Amino acid sequence: MAKALIDESILDIFSFKEELDIKEYQYLKYPSFIPMMKMRIKQYRVDNFGYIMIMKTSMLNLMSLTTISFTPSNGLNVPYLLIDTMSMGKKRLAYVEFYNTSTLDNFDNLYSLEDKYKIITNHQEKEAWYLKERMKGSLIKEGTKEDESKLKEMIIDALNEYKKVITLASKDINSINNLTKFQEKMITLGNPSSNTLNKVLGETKAKEFFKNIIMPIK
Repeated sequence: MAKALIDESILDIFSFKEELDIKEYQYLKYPSFIPMMKMRIKQYRVDNFGYIMIMKTSMLNLMSLTTISFTPSNGLNVPYLLIDTMSMGKKRLAYVEFYNTSTLDNFDNLYSLEDKYKIITNHQEKEAWYLKERMKGSLIKEGTKEDESKLKEMIIDALNEYKKVITLASKDINSINNLTKFQEKMITLGNPSSNTLNKVLGETKAKEFFKNIIMPIK
């Protein structure tokens, strides 16, 4: 059975979060009759920040995926953060993706992550529009089961650096405009979970799920 590389315990550094009731979206499965894919979703409201969503997906107990979305929806002038991990057999993937939806240009402590973890092998992705949108400091890494501890350490370190940015940030209404534009691009141009969510929920509900659960701006 594939064990998830990370789970919601890594969110303990955000002690100011409140879990929300997301009703019918807590558990998803596909196909409905004999599920090959099962998804467990949690959403949190975070004081002076916005929302965090974590989605854990299991596929026939052979593949485990975790997606965590950090949406600064209350106007805090910080980047949007998306974390993705995958465990399948001996293969491990860990993505820490920063997207600058703020109005600022300088996040040195996030940029420094790139050099700090250059020793870990980069994962080569298929071409996609959002690759060009990523900030310097994003970490797209791969390894084996033996690399689990250093990949998890990398993610936790990145989260701590992100929390420092949040703690020092001020608010700017223009950051909400930037975030809204990026959200729309993720929906209309597609994101890594688009195909999966369209299968599970259908295209219309998948859009609602993205706007209200994965990346809410409200």
